Amino acid sequence: MTTTYVLDCSGCVWEATERCHDCIVSFLIEREAVALDAEDVRAIGVLAEAGLIPPLRALRAVS
Repeated sequence: MTTTYVLDCSGCVWEATERCHDCIVSFLIEREAVALDAEDVRAIGVLAEAGLIPPLRALRAVS
């Protein structure tokens, strides 16, 4: 079974902050939702750690 991550900027606690502008989600899709599997998330982490892309900063707000 494949795990899928759905990233939606509208639910992120960093939306419209300076961190938002330096997030890979904003970089990739300009404020839309995207679905990633675990392999995609790992690849983003590796590229971000190498300084090649902005890091994934999406963090769902808890109400």
